[in-house]
Amino acid sequence: MQRKSYHIFIILFMISAAEIYAQKIQPDLKFLINRAIKKNHEKKINNFEIERTKIQQKNLWNNYLPKLYLNASYTRLDNDIKLDNNLQKLLMGTEKLLIKEAYGIPFNTPLPPQVSLIPIPKIQDKNILKSSLDAEWLLFSGLKISQASKVLEHKSKALEYQNNIIEERLVGKLVKTYHQLALIQSTQQVLNTMDDYLQKQENFVSKAKKNGLAIELDLQKIALAQQKLKIKQLSLENSKRLVLETLHQMTDIPTDRLKTMDIGLDKILINFDKLKGEQPYEMHALNEKLTAQKYQKKMAYTAYIPKLMLKGHYELLKDDLTMLDPKWYVGIGLKWDIFDGFKAWNQSKQIQLQENQTQEKIREADELIHLQQLQAQLNYQTSLEKIEETKKQVKIAKYTYQLSKKQYENGLISITDLLKSLNDLKIAKLDYTKALYEENNAAIAYLKAYGNLLNIIK
Repeated sequence: MQRKSYHIFIILFMISAAEIYAQKIQPDLKFLINRAIKKNHEKKINNFEIERTKIQQKNLWNNYLPKLYLNASYTRLDNDIKLDNNLQKLLMGTEKLLIKEAYGIPFNTPLPPQVSLIPIPKIQDKNILKSSLDAEWLLFSGLKISQASKVLEHKSKALEYQNNIIEERLVGKLVKTYHQLALIQSTQQVLNTMDDYLQKQENFVSKAKKNGLAIELDLQKIALAQQKLKIKQLSLENSKRLVLETLHQMTDIPTDRLKTMDIGLDKILINFDKLKGEQPYEMHALNEKLTAQKYQKKMAYTAYIPKLMLKGHYELLKDDLTMLDPKWYVGIGLKWDIFDGFKAWNQSKQIQLQENQTQEKIREADELIHLQQLQAQLNYQTSLEKIEETKKQVKIAKYTYQLSKKQYENGLISITDLLKSLNDLKIAKLDYTKALYEENNAAIAYLKAYGNLLNIIK
């Protein structure tokens, strides 16, 4: 209760301290984000895994469809399969007796020459050609398929939330890089302004020197300030090239086109009234993983439920069949694992341990989320206050510089004092730009902590 009350107090304090604007971003930034999401390799790989899981789920239910198999085989034996000689003599003798009885011939009288005996057929010719059609139809899987389908369903949902996590991470990185470019450009503008100021001062001091109102040392000090400024400008240009290349790699947009974008650095003020207290996607993914493990544990116990299957067989070639081979048959089979050596039970225990691990991760993530939300709130509020503070610093520094400029022109202060006030103005402007940069990053962290970051690009 104390934690919740403290959070409510912080939010109310922030609402009273900040103006209420809708969360929105610049069109160019939104365009870059969408391009980066479309190109991202990690998300593409995750999408392949999602598709693979969905195909696995379809294949599970396909087990209930009848399976048909066409078989063909050729076998050559070392010899024909026949009855042994004694049995053949017995059968031939029996045949003679039957013929004599039919024609009324006495028992001991030989058969007439014109009466022929039917030879004893072979049981199996040594050349055997067979072709058959077999069918299998799973009627009941012991609920294993339905439970496995639930496992894959929630695994797929967890992977979809993983896509959101990837997008959030990508958006955060791209926005930060974009803001870095905006910070660099703003800083370059400040340094270019400083360069103009120094050139004007150089012209002013040169004229003053001709009139005996300044000395060579004054010009050297200005030259030194210009040299330091050029070094900073070069460093910033190198940083800009690196940031542009990073944006190019993330979005596939040419650096020449990126240079033409109107990249600005403005406040990202948050509409607390419309801010939804949604769970971060990490929590959604963990909950789906936990649900999948619960179904996986149920699936392990389905090993003890009977399975029912229908089987059929039909011989397409009947010439090489023996008198013992059936031409066709249909049957229903039942399989019931009464004892599997504790295999299913041990498997369920392993899954239970995995489930316990996931539950512990969820509790840990919940604690971290509360901490991250509080930290994001405080950092965002601090960034807003810092912007107001640096605004005042810039205002004071401008006034001081203008005053110093007039004093120098009237010979009341030295060039060193003038350059110092100019440097103070430069630092104040840079501090304000950095404060905007920090506020932007703090706002992004705030939206991410409350699961609202992706809403700004919709």
